[in-house]
Amino acid sequence: MKNRKDILLVCVIFTITTMLVYAQKNDTSSSLQSINHKAAKDSLLNKEFQKLGLTEEKLSKLKGIGIDVREDLYHGKAANEKLDAAMHDLIIIGKVLSIVDMPNLKSVPFHSKVNIQILEVLKGLKPQTDTIQLLREDGPITDSSPAVRVEVVPSAKFVLGETAVYFLSNIYNDSFLTSRYKSYFSNKSAELPRQAYWVRPQSKHQIINSNVKYHERDIPLIEFVSEIKKVAQILDKPSIK
Repeated sequence: MKNRKDILLVCVIFTITTMLVYAQKNDTSSSLQSINHKAAKDSLLNKEFQKLGLTEEKLSKLKGIGIDVREDLYHGKAANEKLDAAMHDLIIIGKVLSIVDMPNLKSVPFHSKVNIQILEVLKGLKPQTDTIQLLREDGPITDSSPAVRVEVVPSAKFVLGETAVYFLSNIYNDSFLTSRYKSYFSNKSAELPRQAYWVRPQSKHQIINSNVKYHERDIPLIEFVSEIKKVAQILDKPSIK
C-alpha cells in the first residue's frame, strides 16, 4: 500500500513538473515573440522618423505638447490633428483649380494630377509658387487601345473649387506608395521631381462653414490651424547639432 502511495506521489510530482516546464516554455516563447515583434516595429518606426527628420530631440519636444509619437503609433492611437501633422511633410490649406489627366502605362503609379491653389502653409517648406500639383493614381492607362481609365480604391476625391486642408506626403517618403510600386521607384524614380506630393484619401479634409471635417469630427478651422502650428513650431526648426 505504501509503495502504491509512493508511486502515485511520484506520478503527481512528475505531472506538475511537466506542466510547469511546458508553461515556462510557452511563456518564454511568447516573450521572445513579443520582444521580436516590438524590435521589428521599432525598426520600422525609426525608418519613418528618419525620412521625416523626426530626431529624438524633436520627439522629446513633441512630448512636451502632449504628443508621444512613438507610443501613440505603437499602440494605434486614434487619429488626431497633431499626431497627423507630425507624420506628414507638408500641410496646406488649398483650393482645387483643375484636374488634369496624365495618360500612362498601368505600371506607372500616377495617371492624373490636381492643381491646388495654396491659400496657407501650416507646416513644412513653402513651395516656390502659389500652386502645387498633387499626383493621383486615378486616370487613363495606355496599355490598351483606346486608353481606359483606372480608378484606385481607396483614392482621394477632388471637386473643382472645393477648399480643404491637405496633409501631404513626399512621394519618396511614403512607405505605402513606394512599397506598392517598388519596382517603379527603384528603376524609374529619376523621372519624377524630388519635391512631388500625393495625398491619401484619409488625409484630405474639407472646410465647410469655417469647420474642418476631420474624420468624424467638425473642428473649428481656427482651432485646427492652431494645433497644427504648435507642431510646426517644433518640426520646422532645424535640430540643434
